[in-house]
Amino acid sequence: MPFHLNPNTSPSKNTVLCIQQEICSPLQPILSSHLGIQDTCGVHNLHGMPGILGGLAGIVAVALGKIEGGNAVMQAAALASSLGFALVGGAFTGLIMKLPFWGQPPDQNCYDDSLYWEVPAEEEENEESLAHADHSKNKAEV
Repeated sequence: MPFHLNPNTSPSKNTVLCIQQEICSPLQPILSSHLGIQDTCGVHNLHGMPGILGGLAGIVAVALGKIEGGNAVMQAAALASSLGFALVGGAFTGLIMKLPFWGQPPDQNCYDDSLYWEVPAEEEENEESLAHADHSKNKAEV
């Protein structure tokens, strides 16, 4: 199945996807507060929503005859199966992560790396930053 693109298609498509990503960024607090979904890396905005928009664009392109030999129903089925796998896989992973044998830390320690890693003490970090600040001063200021 040939896919004919002119030079204007890719930049315009990418511009639309970037705008869509920025529009969907404010959805993260809503997903967190109402649905309990924590998307710390922005996967929803970076991969999920552009993928859905691209799937819908593929359906429209095939339906309008822009892509030869395509079938809009097959495009819709591919989008639905991708969404189905993503939702079922995400739900399954979430259920596995909620099992009690993982030894989950209390909520106040969720972002405390010292539970899992050896981290330097606070005093060491301050001493290093002060030492760097001392060396970076201009001699005229001293």
